Amino acid sequence: MPLTAQHASAGVLDATVDPLGEGMPWEAIHRARPRAPLTCRECGHGLHAKVSPKGLRFFAHDRAAPTCSLVGETMAHRLLKLQLASAIRDAGWYAELEVAGDGWRADVLATSPDGAPGPCPGHGWWRPVEPGVGLSVFVAGVLVGTIRAHRALRYSRLFLESARIVWTTRPHVIAERAQLVASEHRREHDDLASAEHERHLAAIPAKLARQQALTPPAVELVGRESRGYVGVRDATPEWAMGVPLFVYDTPQGVISPVVSRISAEVRARLGGLTLFVATEAERRALARACGPEQRIVLFEVEIPDQPQPPAAIYSGTFWSRRQWATGASRRTRR
Repeated sequence: MPLTAQHASAGVLDATVDPLGEGMPWEAIHRARPRAPLTCRECGHGLHAKVSPKGLRFFAHDRAAPTCSLVGETMAHRLLKLQLASAIRDAGWYAELEVAGDGWRADVLATSPDGAPGPCPGHGWWRPVEPGVGLSVFVAGVLVGTIRAHRALRYSRLFLESARIVWTTRPHVIAERAQLVASEHRREHDDLASAEHERHLAAIPAKLARQQALTPPAVELVGRESRGYVGVRDATPEWAMGVPLFVYDTPQGVISPVVSRISAEVRARLGGLTLFVATEAERRALARACGPEQRIVLFEVEIPDQPQPPAAIYSGTFWSRRQWATGASRRTRR
């Protein structure tokens, strides 16, 4: 039901104010005889003035009214329009109800005292907020610009997209932007971590193949220099994922440790041992990580594309299948 009507001579009448317009009182149109010449500003059909059981003044369409967007408004909707208009007027602005424009119609149109329209670029999203904000405070904030309509942004699974328009304050907009920046940084970090993880997985077979190719010459050198039995143990973080070589339970060397896993503790543990590498680039990287005093031996070995079964590496050279399984070796030749 509309809250405004078009009078044949007095122009637009507003049921929410006194007088209604052009100095016309409510009594001049409500149950007046002869009937006041009122029509709907939306559809042009005849209207008559009414009062709800709770005292709300409004206009109702006469019978056989055509389809009109103002027909069927709930009481809650009409009360909200009334409260908005009152809050706008309390803030010192002009409020007009049910104003139609080029392809749009405003339930309530706010105009500043200097004639500029209110700062309302679109529809907002209404929902309860905590703590609650009074309608008068909200409307006054919208009119002076401390509360603004803002198109919120959010990250979907793949990209940044626009969400709903919300009414909010500048600090909340700044907080949203900070959150979006943090989310973008986190997403970039996750992408980099995922790429690094994939590179790490791809590098594992090459690392194992390199360590296997280095093991025979490294065992031969350690056995010759120490004149003892050489035991090859599993690669563990304790040795920066390199393969440690022991003689009588004493570490003597490490085959191809991972540079990125060399901490201060691991660096101290590697000091005094011999490190074995297969490339000049690996030797330089280890030298930077361990210091100039670290002994590093470079063997030019043929590295297979994929690591081989241990028995295939050592059978016929320094290790037998049984020796690989038990961790024992025969004495290397001097």
